[in-house]
Amino acid sequence: MASRATTSRLARERCDLLARERAAGRRDLDGRRRFNRVRRALHGGAADPLRHINMVLIDQARLSFEVVVNDEIQYLIRQRVVLADRIFEADAVMADGSKRRMFVKRIEDMGEIEAQRSAHVALAVHGCKRCAQFSPIVAIASHLSAAGTVVATYALMPYERECANPSTDLAAMEMPCQLTLAQLLRGGIEVSEGAYLAILLLVVRALKVLNMGRDVFVHGDLHPNNILVRLSEIDVDDYDMRTQVAKEHVDEVLLIDTGMAYVDTEDVEVKTTAWAKKCGGDEVPHASRDLMTLFLGLAHLTPMEFDKVHDGLIKPLVEHMAANFESFQKLNQCGELLKYLGKPGDAARAGQTTLRTPDGLRRQFYWTEGDFQYEYDVTGDYARIADKNGRTMTELHHALYADTVPAPKDGPFASLAAMERALAQME
Repeated sequence: MASRATTSRLARERCDLLARERAAGRRDLDGRRRFNRVRRALHGGAADPLRHINMVLIDQARLSFEVVVNDEIQYLIRQRVVLADRIFEADAVMADGSKRRMFVKRIEDMGEIEAQRSAHVALAVHGCKRCAQFSPIVAIASHLSAAGTVVATYALMPYERECANPSTDLAAMEMPCQLTLAQLLRGGIEVSEGAYLAILLLVVRALKVLNMGRDVFVHGDLHPNNILVRLSEIDVDDYDMRTQVAKEHVDEVLLIDTGMAYVDTEDVEVKTTAWAKKCGGDEVPHASRDLMTLFLGLAHLTPMEFDKVHDGLIKPLVEHMAANFESFQKLNQCGELLKYLGKPGDAARAGQTTLRTPDGLRRQFYWTEGDFQYEYDVTGDYARIADKNGRTMTELHHALYADTVPAPKDGPFASLAAMERALAQME
């Protein structure tokens, strides 16, 4: 059946159109053309009925499946692992023998599907051409056991070819291609500051549209690995063969993984996690949480030469996190969150400090006073965020999961509009 969010949004759009026509006493031809454009834009994405397919495992080693219902997809064969059996790329073998690359994500809560599809619809209805989009979900696939019970449920999304690593395989660089924002920034490609800012503006504008009026949409896990950047082309320097991405090379930006989303609109309500309630955080997350998550993830990926970004955005955010260390006490005592993240390691280890397995000094808590120190890395080309003992911290956004860290009251992180202005001025 069609998504409830899709049906409601399109029905509301049609009602608004008819109401305007009645008030004006004439047909609104421009409005009707826009409504038809919206319907066409959603075709093949959120507007179509969501397909449900059943499949059985035929190859455990490759995690390959055979579809056991009448569908154009016959087989699903994993090609590249992103996160164990939870997120991976796969080839969908079609009935005519052709192959289509899919991004496959294991779904724990069907609210994630509704959140992603509702965002896809809302952006299409708005018609924002300068916004990031959400990848459409083309099917829900249920992995069935031999007894016919559901082992796991996956969402299937279309996926462009991944960009080859230019430092090792420049000859294989076919266009268009896509990669995550994290891969783009540290994958051997030279990204211009204009391209960097343009990508972030697309993301912020999409969030701004999704939070218009009384609507609330918080992605909840908007780190750089959940942002896909599609490139139409790249430049290759004839002298040293460096690959360069300019603003005009960015074709599209897609947001994925709404597994921790909070959505409250006239059409749909989705609350995929309850950590805020269990950990003493805010009942309704602030839209700034997505901004904070994004820039904490960008802290060690953003070249130091982008000094306006570091001085005006990243440094103030890290200082804000350090100043709110009292909120970490709620997290350190939140069993639900700690169970998800895993307990800190007890044995002394060399290397980085992660929030999953902190190293050294038998660290007792995940977050303590003195953490979140902004420093340069050993190369001086990038920043690093250190804990109070000088060890590099990773997965910084975990500290925001339970909405215990308040949003800044002023500055770029105070609102989506403020961040849009700040990035536009830097651009």
